[in-house]
Amino acid sequence: MKKSKIILIVLLVIALIISGISICLKVVKDKKEQEIFDAIALEWEKSIPGEQPIFLTELDSLSNFECLSMVEEAKDYFVVQVCATSPDILNGVNEYQERVEGGNPTVAEMNEVLADIIKSSELRSSQHEIYVVRDNNGEYHVTFSESFIDAMFGYAYLDAIETLNSEWQTLIEGE
Repeated sequence: MKKSKIILIVLLVIALIISGISICLKVVKDKKEQEIFDAIALEWEKSIPGEQPIFLTELDSLSNFECLSMVEEAKDYFVVQVCATSPDILNGVNEYQERVEGGNPTVAEMNEVLADIIKSSELRSSQHEIYVVRDNNGEYHVTFSESFIDAMFGYAYLDAIETLNSEWQTLIEGE
């Protein structure tokens, strides 16, 4: 009877040690994950200029993201899944472009209209990947995917880049 109690106690101690180790590993993982999530938030904040047009300030105030999970793909290389939420302004911007085509609106008029489009657009959420590398000095370097940037800019960034490239190509070919 005494022997079975000792075995039971030894097994319980082993189980507690194993669970304690896994809890410590989870705390370390959670700390690393939080460091990476903080690095992403800081890098995004640094990308927002101090002075910008009023419509971008409005867009920034309504756009946000949340880090959902992280996977270490290789040593010190992380892929972070995020959910970005922003006003979906693409249709409103396209409609505005059609209305003013051939016209000559002022910058102030465009800023005001774009701010109104942003305020009246529905919020849309989507999931994206962000890539993070930790260098030999322990510093994190963040790369935002194009789809994430597009989402944070009201789902209109990629369309604007495509339009710009098309206009540029037309200009080059026309000369």
